[in-house]
Amino acid sequence: MAGAVLMSMVLAYRPPMVRAGRLLMIGVAGFGISIICFALSKNFYLSMVLLAFSGMFDNISVVIRSATMQLVAPDEMRAGLLP
Repeated sequence: MAGAVLMSMVLAYRPPMVRAGRLLMIGVAGFGISIICFALSKNFYLSMVLLAFSGMFDNISVVIRSATMQLVAPDEMRAGLLP
């Protein structure tokens, strides 16, 4: 949770839309690696750091995927744009 909140504040100032595809792949891979390392970890503090990283990487992929879905939607289907 703390990692996702921290990353959402970073993404509010630096939106990830410049190289969105590359950042999405990094986010998904980072999330997977951090969850695998969390599963194998036996140290409490390392596990907490890995959970924070998983929240950060997940937040990156969620922001990119939701922005992409809004961008590819036709104008007729977007809420609030109809007269």
